[in-house]
Amino acid sequence: MSEIRNSQAKAIVNIFNTDVKNWGKGTKTKIANSASANMHSQNLKSNIRERFKFENNQNGIKQIFNVGYSFPIQGIWVHYGVGIGYKREGGSVKRTARNPPTKLRTPKDWFNSKIKQNLPELEKIVEETYDNVVINATNIFIKDRTTNL
Repeated sequence: MSEIRNSQAKAIVNIFNTDVKNWGKGTKTKIANSASANMHSQNLKSNIRERFKFENNQNGIKQIFNVGYSFPIQGIWVHYGVGIGYKREGGSVKRTARNPPTKLRTPKDWFNSKIKQNLPELEKIVEETYDNVVINATNIFIKDRTTNL
């Protein structure tokens, strides 16, 4: 009986891991499309990576417990609207360059909005598998000191 439960638990975890990986990859595609629409850097668009961390659950089965994304530092600069000749001060962008501006930089929400749009789908995956698990998404967003995210 124990072997049957263990094989059922493994099957459930495998389905869960597959669904979460698919969610992560689909969300990464949406993030990359958003990067394409908001940036000129090919380096950023082509170097967004999803990351999955696994941990043994109570049955000793490896299960995804963390999803994250990595990308070049330019993604943070675009999010804050900063870069060469521009810096962020007190939640706003200040021009520091001495030469006349060729264009005005503004913050662009290319990342957080896509995560927010896709969290309900992840919540559904988790709820379908585990009815007593809470999603902590606070560390997946680009932090902004002027808002709650």
